[in-house]
Amino acid sequence: MRPYTWEHGIASSYVTADTVLQYIDYTAYFSLTKQPLPDNRRHILEKLESDRLIQRDVGERWNILNLGAILFAVDMSDFEGSLERKAVRFVKYNGTDRTANVSHRRDGKKGYASGFEGLLAYINGLLPQNELIGQALRETHPLFPQLP
Repeated sequence: MRPYTWEHGIASSYVTADTVLQYIDYTAYFSLTKQPLPDNRRHILEKLESDRLIQRDVGERWNILNLGAILFAVDMSDFEGSLERKAVRFVKYNGTDRTANVSHRRDGKKGYASGFEGLLAYINGLLPQNELIGQALRETHPLFPQLP
């Protein structure tokens, strides 16, 4: 029913290939999609274009689409408009509801896909841990172990 899809909108328009590679975490893209990293810039841009993360413009210029920016941004503040407002925000309260004091807050800078592992590592660092002291070494064991 809707002719416009937000994912295909333009987050940053008419930028150079160097700017695309500076704004988009392409190494995370190839790592998460389990593809080998191409050896030259042209192949990287073609692969990002084939997955509709970027779009070719005129005169050797590119448009970074909203999907590419929200998933693989190196820094969400590089993009104009409301995209920076869509960054991940983690808030931990001291109590059981939002009226309690905030004990930990982290505003994400990276895209959803490229920053996901870092966010999980941060949350796992806040979880309680058991500390076992052996004869000479101290070992910490999380109460909620990570899934393999």
